[in-house]
Order: sequence, then structure tokens, then C-alpha cells
Amino acid sequence: MEPKQAAIITGMKREVELLGQVPPETHGAEITVLDISMAVNAAALRALLEGGNRVRWFDHHEAGRVPKSGLLEAHLDASPSVCTSLLVDRHLGGRERLWAIAAAFGDNLSERAQELAAGLAAPEIEALQEIGETLNYNAYGEERADLCAWPAEVYHDLHAYTAPFDYRKRSTLFARIFSQKQKDEGALRAAQEIYRGAEGVVLALDEGAAARRLLGIFANEIARREPALAHGVLVRLKSGGFRVSLRAPLERPCGASRLALQFPSGGGRAGAAGINHLPESDRDLFISKFKEAFAPPC
Repeated sequence: MEPKQAAIITGMKREVELLGQVPPETHGAEITVLDISMAVNAAALRALLEGGNRVRWFDHHEAGRVPKSGLLEAHLDASPSVCTSLLVDRHLGGRERLWAIAAAFGDNLSERAQELAAGLAAPEIEALQEIGETLNYNAYGEERADLCAWPAEVYHDLHAYTAPFDYRKRSTLFARIFSQKQKDEGALRAAQEIYRGAEGVVLALDEGAAARRLLGIFANEIARREPALAHGVLVRLKSGGFRVSLRAPLERPCGASRLALQFPSGGGRAGAAGINHLPESDRDLFISKFKEAFAPPC
């Protein structure tokens, strides 16, 4: 909506300390930050504001202490019913609503996406859901080689299209990612249930690039399947231990970030969170804390 010549800084899912990659000598720049925690990037933010840079920040994770500065424009909302794209949609007054619907589907806000999509034909809603879920899938991996396409490549590809339906039909990059997602879905049949209780379910997937790519979308899928329960999905890493994706019950979206933050590499929001590395020795501890975190009321 506001095209500018810009440097693009991005990463895989959970590579959230991105603001530190802005060169420290940067002064007087305009910086737009999307979908990364302000709390995690607090030191880099302070340095950039002190350098006279103007920062506009859109995010739905826990922000921590927000600096008071006339150079900071913060659009922050950690409510379970919003995602970063819906905050941008709010800022734009719905001028690019179709893209926001796709993004809401990708962030497992299916009910909100359906509300915003009222009046669209069923095939259009299906196309927007495919876009959101497929691009969300593309962000997950343990290493860069796991991804079908680097997020910056996806970003530049998207800019060639005004309408998401045109993008869905014509983008060869999207078609490649979507095709790989379909191939990977066979890995989900190997999921093992390692805990089930009144508050939720914990499942484990074996090590493999397909499982690592599917981590987020699988967690979203099983959360929709059993909306009264919390879900944890563990994927074994090549380097040892597990990566964990957490989903609070859709009917009671609380507790996910509180659980994740009890582990050194954890973070997220009330409805959905994750742990980048859970040591093998902490698996039983995780299950114990999972029971506590999601025992009603959250």
C-alpha cells in the first residue's frame, strides 16, 4: 500500500530477533516491523530509536515494556482473536481485506477469517484458506534447507500480484510450495500420541524435513479437530531434542505462552506458542507443565 525502496530482513519461523540485523550505524531511516515480539527485540529497538530512526511496529505477541518515544508508532494487540495481518488490516481500514482473510486462515483464526469472508463464494474462501495455510507452512523448518522458498523470495513474488486469486492461479512459486505441502502430508500419519488427558493431547513426529515443515500447520489442524483441548506437537530435531508447537484450546485460548516461557527458548502468545529446543531430558517435565498450564481455568 505504501511502496518504497527497502532492505528486507526476514527469517524462518521463530527467528524473531530480527531487529538486531539492522546495521547499528543506521540513522534517520523508516523501519516497519511485522510479527516479531517487541520484548525479544527491546535492546535493538532502543538503539534504533536513539539513532533517530522512525519505527512502525505491528505485532500480536506479548510486547513487554513499550518505549515512550515520538519516533515509535506501535500497533500492538495480544488478544487471541487477532494476528499481525489483522492489525495491519485494521490500520488500512480493510482496503486489502482479501489478503488479511488469507493471513487469518494461515494463523489458525479460521472463525475470524470466515466472519471477514462473509459474502464471498465458497471457492473464493477455499482459495484464500489455501494461500494462508500454504504460506504459513513455508515458514517452518530447523534450517534454511528445510524451506521450499526463502521468505524474502515469497515476499517479492507476492508483490507482482494485486489480487490473491490471481496469485493463487498464476504464481509458479506458490504452486511449488503447495505441491511440496501435499507431498509432506503423508508424514502426519506417523504422529504418535504420547499423552492424552482431560486438558489436552501431546503428539510426537519423527525427525525429518517433512515433519519439521508441517509442525505449525499440523498443530493448527489438530487444534481445530478437538477445539476443547490444548495440543502440543513435538518434532525431533537432527541436532537432538525437540521443537515444540503449542495450541491452547480454541474454545478457551489461554495458557500457551505461559507454558512456553517456562523453557529458555520458548515464546509466543496466549493462544499459540512454541519452544525452539526442548532437550530430550525435559520431555516428561514438559508434559507435567502442559497438564498444569491448561488445567481449567487457564
